Amino acid sequence: QIKGIQPICFENACWAYTVGAAIAIKKGDKKAADAAADDYRGNEGHQGDYPAPEGDAHHDAVDLFHFGLGLAHRHLGNYNEAFDYFNEHLSVALAHHIDSEVPWAYINLGNIMLYLKNYSLSEQYLKEALSFAEQNGIDGTLPYIYVNLGRSTLLAQNYDNALAWHGKALEIRLQHLIGEVE
Repeated sequence: QIKGIQPICFENACWAYTVGAAIAIKKGDKKAADAAADDYRGNEGHQGDYPAPEGDAHHDAVDLFHFGLGLAHRHLGNYNEAFDYFNEHLSVALAHHIDSEVPWAYINLGNIMLYLKNYSLSEQYLKEALSFAEQNGIDGTLPYIYVNLGRSTLLAQNYDNALAWHGKALEIRLQHLIGEVE
């Protein structure tokens, strides 16, 4: 709602809003956190009515709001709430073709499953991230996906796969570093 009220506000205002909601959550002030979330959800009801082109500022802000609240809940140990916000992050990104955010949403869903020790579901989400990134040429996320797949398979005690995933992450990182030198 911040940009709806003041369209020329700085991005920091939007992040301040998200951080304010996170602080409210940490303090246990569910009313303030819920009000912040409801404020954005009020706008989401109209999203299906108006298909947005990729990069639409309103939908990007809503997408980032879900991402920010997901991170806040994850850091507070509220994994079920974090999962819900990351799932909304994924839904908004897919519905509005914010393709660059889709792998990140899957990565975060996979990481939540790591915290919940559901390694097979973690691996499924991370492989969804990998598939989407490869199909859509979103190469910047690949090292993060590989590292997280490595963590997931390592914690599941599938050491051979963990080594393979971490090896792929290292290979990409080294290619990037060599490219910077040349």
